[in-house]
Amino acid sequence: GRHVTQTASLLRYVGRRIGLYPNSVKSSEDILSCHRIDMLIAAADELRDTNYGAAWGMSGMRMHYAKTSIHPHMANFTRLLGDNECFSPGGVALSVADFTVYDTLVVAEKQCPGVLAKYPTLARFVERIAARPGIAKWNTSEMKGKMTAEQQPVVQPDGSAVKPEWEM
Repeated sequence: GRHVTQTASLLRYVGRRIGLYPNSVKSSEDILSCHRIDMLIAAADELRDTNYGAAWGMSGMRMHYAKTSIHPHMANFTRLLGDNECFSPGGVALSVADFTVYDTLVVAEKQCPGVLAKYPTLARFVERIAARPGIAKWNTSEMKGKMTAEQQPVVQPDGSAVKPEWEM
């Protein structure tokens, strides 16, 4: 059988199979499309790393995240999305990058409640993706509930840090 490992390569493999990532790079347009999708996945991974650092860090790290670390990432995604409906090349048809960015933004909002309200373009993007039938079904599924039950905010709505259990 065929073995595909590593999240990003698996994402691209599945994306190619279902038409959400270019299947060939025969033209410079194809190369640029792949580059944009790869860049968006990398940007989502960078925000995801910041999310994880805040989730597992001490209170000081959580406050730094809420007050400073998250905002450059959110501003960058706002700039990259612009007036488009999605992040994909051309801003029309979805790619694997849109789902990766969506997931990362959802986690950021869960950890820092209200952050998407400061970035209305991103909030509308998240709403559009969440409204897609397959995503809506997943979001209400028991499996997703089990997977996200342990994700907790890193800051309170008033901006104060949530203390991890080991600091209480």
